Amino acid sequence: MNTKVEVKNDVLLERMQKLEKITGKQVAMTLRRGARLLAVNVARSTPPYGLDTAAKKLGEQAVQNDVLKVMKPLYPTIFAYPTNATSFVEEISKLRNPRLIKAMVQAKSSDALQAVFNNAGQFSRLKVNAKADDAHDIYHGARNAYGRVRKGWKGRNIIFDPGSLNSFIRAKQSLVGMSKAAWAALAVKVGADVKNPLAGIPAWVKRHIDAVPCAIDDNSDQALPTIKLTSKIPWADKALRTADYNEAVRLS
Repeated sequence: MNTKVEVKNDVLLERMQKLEKITGKQVAMTLRRGARLLAVNVARSTPPYGLDTAAKKLGEQAVQNDVLKVMKPLYPTIFAYPTNATSFVEEISKLRNPRLIKAMVQAKSSDALQAVFNNAGQFSRLKVNAKADDAHDIYHGARNAYGRVRKGWKGRNIIFDPGSLNSFIRAKQSLVGMSKAAWAALAVKVGADVKNPLAGIPAWVKRHIDAVPCAIDDNSDQALPTIKLTSKIPWADKALRTADYNEAVRLS
C-alpha cells in the first residue's frame, strides 16, 4: 500500500474545465478542494477508524491492551479501560507454595523480588522492572510492522511500581491520532479555498499536526493537473489498508 495519494483523473479534468467555463472557478482550486476532502477522508479511514470519540477510545484501549501483553503489574491495578489482564500477585495466589508466595509478597524492592525469582526455577526467566519506563525497549521490540504487539507474545516483565505502568500507558495513549494527523496536516497544506480546512478533524488528531512529517506536490496549474499528498510517517504504509483507502477515495 503506497502512502502517496494522487488526485489525477482525465474525466474529472474534462468536467472541471466545463465547470470553469460555466462558473469561472479555476480548475486548480477545484482540484485543491477535492484533494483536501480526500485528505480528510483518508484521515478518517486510518486506524483507529473514524473521527469521533469512540474512535479515540478504541485506539486508547488498543494501546492499553498491547502494553499489558508485555508488562504485568506486580499488584492489582485499576486501568482506564476494562481488561482481563491480572497482576502477578493474583496469579501466584493460586500456587500451593506458601513460603514462595510470602517471599514474593514481602520483597521490598524490584531487586529483592528479582533475587526471589532467580532462586525459584519456574520463575527464573521473569524480569522485574522497578518502573514501566525500564521496559520501554522491550515493549517497542515486541511490536510488529503495524505498530501492534505481535500475536503470541509472552510477556515476562513484572512492573514493581504499578503507578508507573499507568503513567506509561497514558503517555502512549497520548500518541493516538498521530497516523491520522499527517493527512490532516495535508488537508491544510493543500491550500483549498475553504473557511476551515480542518472541518471534521477532532482535537485528538489536530494535536499532532505540527509533529508529523508529510509532503505535497502540487501541479494543479499544469496542462494535466495533479496533486500528490504523501504521509511520511514511517508506518503509514502499514496503517491504511487498501480497502479503506479505496473507500476514502469513493467518498471524496
